[in-house]
Amino acid sequence: MRCEGVIRTRHRCPACVAAALGPDDHLLCSTAVEDGAVVARLGGRECGSIIATMDDYLMNCQIAEEQCSHDLA
Repeated sequence: MRCEGVIRTRHRCPACVAAALGPDDHLLCSTAVEDGAVVARLGGRECGSIIATMDDYLMNCQIAEEQCSHDLA
């Protein structure tokens, strides 16, 4: 079985957030800016791995947003 997911988030500075998340991309996850939003595409054979990757991604996304917003201030 193959599990897939997409996370789309909006940020004040999407390029900054995507750049901060990019180094964490791997076989299960890719991050890009699309239509002004940060989009992560996740996919793999184990749903548990995708869920864990989504959880990690969302935590990292929150930290990236805080840092990028701080840099704008």
